[in-house]
Amino acid sequence: MMKKFLFSLFILVMCILIAGCGSKPQITLSEEELVLAVGEMYFINPVVTGVKGSALINYDVDNEEVLSIEDNCIEAYKEGNATIVLSLQDYPDVKCELKVTVTAEPNITIEGKDFVYVGGETQLKANVSGISENIVWSSSDETVATVDGNGKVTGKKLGKVTIIAEGGDYYAEFAMTVKRMPEIVINGDSEVIVGGTIKLQASLRQLQGTVEW
Repeated sequence: MMKKFLFSLFILVMCILIAGCGSKPQITLSEEELVLAVGEMYFINPVVTGVKGSALINYDVDNEEVLSIEDNCIEAYKEGNATIVLSLQDYPDVKCELKVTVTAEPNITIEGKDFVYVGGETQLKANVSGISENIVWSSSDETVATVDGNGKVTGKKLGKVTIIAEGGDYYAEFAMTVKRMPEIVINGDSEVIVGGTIKLQASLRQLQGTVEW
């Protein structure tokens, strides 16, 4: 009987010890690192265990020029790095950290000539910031002009077209005009007799200036 009592007492003590070990206050996050863009907002969900009732959380940001946090909402202000330290108000030694990198606001711009000649080519360039996805080029009307995967535009026929550079959820548009190829056209008789003369006329198309013979 005594052995049974001692064994039951031992089990009870072990249960108390195990329960005590499991009740140590903790604060955790599902993420340890985070990447945000300038202007982006992000909600975190800290989980507190080992505390009876509600627990108040303190936030400490080591670089408030980069971001701020209020009511579990992070708001990114400018490019840079910052660390957010979460701690329990009643247990200041209980902490967890979240490292945040803020990148430039996602943006795409296109630069290059705003025209191309029929049958000619011109190269456009996409300037990208804050976007990791590959840039995909497209044309609003491929009968007027086409564009390849590197931004090279080929004129097909006279008209206007919009070239689009897209990366992820962001894109830029670039208006272009397809023009006739510049040329000098000479009109007149194609034959002349020995000792005779003929008169030729030159006209300019898509060119400005005078013709010198």
